[in-house]
Amino acid sequence: MLRKSRLFVGITLVVQAISFLCLFFILFAKKKSIAGAFLALSAAEGAAGTYLLYQLKEEKKRSREAEYLDEIDEFDLDDSMISDEPELMEIPVDESATEDEFKE
Repeated sequence: MLRKSRLFVGITLVVQAISFLCLFFILFAKKKSIAGAFLALSAAEGAAGTYLLYQLKEEKKRSREAEYLDEIDEFDLDDSMISDEPELMEIPVDESATEDEFKE
């Protein structure tokens, strides 16, 4: 399924599920036997629409993470500078700077 159409189909299914849920309440109040079918359709369409929208969200998240990793690869960092533990990371210090340069 195309990515752009996944968004529209997902939104359409969720909106249709809401309308079927409203129809269920109307028919349930009138004690019609078809009300249960509308409730089942509402649940199925709501689940399918939510899944499509969630899948699209996760795909966008993965693409953003891939872009971020590509940007990080542009910097030529040593593995020694990157660490999972912040206390073990090297912090570059400018030894030629003095306190007088930072006073106003």
